[in-house]
Amino acid sequence: MTIKYETKVVEIGNSIREMGNDVIILFGSTVTEDLKDYCYVINTNKVNGQILTGDYIELDGEKFTILGVGNLAQQNLESLGHLSIYTSGNLADLLPGAIVIKVNNELTIQQGSTIKILGD
Repeated sequence: MTIKYETKVVEIGNSIREMGNDVIILFGSTVTEDLKDYCYVINTNKVNGQILTGDYIELDGEKFTILGVGNLAQQNLESLGHLSIYTSGNLADLLPGAIVIKVNNELTIQQGSTIKILGD
C-alpha cells in the first residue's frame, strides 16, 4: 500500500459530537472560527498521487474503502486541508469536495488520531 496522505487530528471542534458519525469534516489550521466547531482540525500535508475510488481511508488503523471521490476533494485537501468524508456508503451523498466510505460501526476520532489515504 502506498500512503497518499497522512495527517493527525490536532484539535476537535466543540460541536463535533452533536453531528454524529454521518460526516467527518477535516480542515487545516486555516479554518475559520465559525466552522471550527464542526471540524476535526488537522495538520495540512502534501498529497502524494491522485485520490481514487477504490483507495482506502485509514482511521487509527481501521481501513475503509473509498466508494466515491468528488471532483474538488483532492484540490480542497491540498490547498486547505479540507475534506468531508461521508460514512453512509451512499453515493448520493457525494458532493464535489467530499469522499464517500461505508462505516458500519461507531467511530472514535480523538486528538492525536491518525488519518491516512492509502492506494494500491
